[in-house]
Amino acid sequence: MMASIFGRTDNIKFWLDRFPEWDYGRTSKLTGSTALHLAAQMGPHRHKLVKLLVERGASLAFCSHFGAPTLISTCLNEDVDLNTINYILTCRQSGWDVNQRRRATKFHLRCIFRLALILTKSGASRSAVMRYLAFHSGATALHHATKRGDVDAVNILLRHGANPTIKNDLGKTPMDYCDAFPELRGAFKRVIHQRRHTNKSVTLQRRNSTAIDMKFPMYLVPLDQLHQLYGGAEPRHERIEAHQNLKQRGELVRWEDLPIDAHIIFLSHEWVGWNHPDPHGIQLKTFLKVMKRLRSGKIRQVEMNVFQSMMYKTNHVVRANDWKEILSTAYVWIDWASMPQPSACPPSMSQEKKKKMEKDLGNAVKSIPAYV
Repeated sequence: MMASIFGRTDNIKFWLDRFPEWDYGRTSKLTGSTALHLAAQMGPHRHKLVKLLVERGASLAFCSHFGAPTLISTCLNEDVDLNTINYILTCRQSGWDVNQRRRATKFHLRCIFRLALILTKSGASRSAVMRYLAFHSGATALHHATKRGDVDAVNILLRHGANPTIKNDLGKTPMDYCDAFPELRGAFKRVIHQRRHTNKSVTLQRRNSTAIDMKFPMYLVPLDQLHQLYGGAEPRHERIEAHQNLKQRGELVRWEDLPIDAHIIFLSHEWVGWNHPDPHGIQLKTFLKVMKRLRSGKIRQVEMNVFQSMMYKTNHVVRANDWKEILSTAYVWIDWASMPQPSACPPSMSQEKKKKMEKDLGNAVKSIPAYV
């Protein structure tokens, strides 16, 4: 037990070789924790130790007296090793579930949890201990990872089917514990919304790997910034400026630097000029007016094109409240602003710099499938 707490893999391996009949289900009398629980919950870099115990026969489904299986114990670890979570989730042991809720296994502990719930729900006690116990009652691994603000752990759990709508016994979902992490709350809303329409596992962040290599960084313009620069009755500029000018002024944001609750809008438009795609700014101003109406709620809902609805036999509707939330964290990809534009370079630019910009433009065009 002590070797598990301190992460002494060599010591444990020696012990198991010396005593091959040792009982892996042996527990602490006080907490009911096994060596596997302690290995997963205490300290960093526990992947090898957890793997050793599981391969020797330790059960991932076994719960402590407080109702915590190994996955929940792992997500309680402040120094959790993501490889450990990934290993547990990919193990093929039967009898456990990624959405397993915490239930005390001893009668006296069930009574304590029930008392904590009653006192917390009624407001009769402001004790931090009572609130702590009430939170744990019925909580899943996703509740614990979210409460710590561990985005990477949350993503792994979601990828393996964790349900963000499950409530603990206080009636709260993981999203309700995002007060200290507002971006995490917004990302959870997006995940829940997407799962309703796809029935697939959706993570907080978009994938870093794609089928097509990203040969040029993806640059975006915040929607609010577009409004300030080119929208309204008195815009700062009459038409959108080229990528290199916006980048030099720091108006662009790289995809890697987006907040996790960001929404991306890909803007496709008709080029109506040789030297500039929208020489009078009419298309961009129209786009910004529509975005403003959607954000203000003046447009009640937006439905799929009728031909797409007929082809795919579904009608995806985005309502006013959803638009307000989406557009509050929206970033726009638009070719003239998001990709280098050699044709907009001043005549004084050297041929060497212009050739590099042309090469970057080619790489950006090749990267469009990866952006999408």
